[in-house]
Amino acid sequence: MSQVRPATQRRVEVLELRLRLEAAAATLRERACGPSGGPRSVKARLLLLLASASDIADWASVYGLVKRAQDAYRWSSDALHGRVSMLNLPQVVIEEWREVVEEVEALVCSFPSEG
Repeated sequence: MSQVRPATQRRVEVLELRLRLEAAAATLRERACGPSGGPRSVKARLLLLLASASDIADWASVYGLVKRAQDAYRWSSDALHGRVSMLNLPQVVIEEWREVVEEVEALVCSFPSEG
């Protein structure tokens, strides 16, 4: 059986992170708006995280996380669809995106359910 090339392995990691971000955004939408409401796009759904902020300093921190998550979502899409010249992403970029996804997932888990 042949070995998976490192570049291919990194693309699989990018896909996994993108799917996790989509799942977190879907869960967030359901928790914030119920099963049939709320925004449709992942980028817009991520903005719902701002409702979890307790004060202005926390809001700024959450907003920074939302922007990083939106960027990771956009760039992962570009990388997976070949719209960027850097198809062989450095591991450090993937690790940075992984940290962002983990932070989003943690915040979504603590987000109160609607109703």
